[in-house]
Amino acid sequence: MQTIDKNQIPAHWIYETINGKTVFYRNFKQAFELLKKGFLQEPMACSALQALVVSCVVAFLMKNLDNKRYKVLFQELGLHLAKNDNLGLDISIFDKQKYSRKEFESKLFTDLVAETVIEVNIKADLSEFDNEDHYMSIKTQKLLDFGVKQVIWILTEKRAILVAEPNADWLRKSWNEEIDVLGCILNLNEILEEDEENW
Repeated sequence: MQTIDKNQIPAHWIYETINGKTVFYRNFKQAFELLKKGFLQEPMACSALQALVVSCVVAFLMKNLDNKRYKVLFQELGLHLAKNDNLGLDISIFDKQKYSRKEFESKLFTDLVAETVIEVNIKADLSEFDNEDHYMSIKTQKLLDFGVKQVIWILTEKRAILVAEPNADWLRKSWNEEIDVLGCILNLNEILEEDEENW
């Protein structure tokens, strides 16, 4: 595959900007090659399994968290950390006591700090990074440095969950282990099994 002039790539294919580097959606190169040949193609944002996991986790959190205290936002919220640092977030949980409702009505990226961020898989093209771990480490550390108290990665292919909190080692858990999310005990395996039973 030949080198791609990134200035020719549609702006909506940009997933994040990290340290001034443009990070495109995964598979953007294949989509661009098809686009040059006249086929209308978009990079795939997420798989059906990823969408199912996000849906089940969001439903669980909305049912079990204190809704008077916390607000769960999802659907790839744009977070502005600083100039040339913008991240996409799958699920974000905010403490409503810290922000007014009006502060969430911006049509631009938010710069409000979530208590917990949950990412499901990696949607970024990793050509600017050494590997998946490198990308996850950078994104996680940026979120923690910004003030997020807990970052959770759910990896569907590995059936693994990574939990990062400030000044602590990352925890690696399986889908059938419990995770404390703001006092709410989340067991992903149980959530998915319950969803299947109620299908």
